[in-house]
Amino acid sequence: MISSMTHRSVWAVLGLTIVTFGFYSIYWLVVTKNELNLGIQSEHKVPTAWLVIVPFANLYWYWKYCKAAEIRCGIEAMASFLIFLFAGFVGMLYLQYKFNQAAPPAVMAQARVV
Repeated sequence: MISSMTHRSVWAVLGLTIVTFGFYSIYWLVVTKNELNLGIQSEHKVPTAWLVIVPFANLYWYWKYCKAAEIRCGIEAMASFLIFLFAGFVGMLYLQYKFNQAAPPAVMAQARVV
């Protein structure tokens, strides 16, 4: 389990998603996808985020995203995929919570100061 995910407040992610009418969730997916792809083998990398807006291709994208989260942070891929599929942005909040748990203590301490 290797993690270099940025510590973000789950409440801030929720608030920004609501205030921006969901546009922040797309930004969050792109930024966290880039963080997940760092140092991961090419066959496990998450493809371009443009697939999120393509019907049916977005299911493939979310699955690759959840598999990368499993490899990088030890988050169960099937559970996070099902939460994304059936609970929408709740999956994003769940993953951010798990990313924060997987972040090293030094990163978490630095995030609290800022």
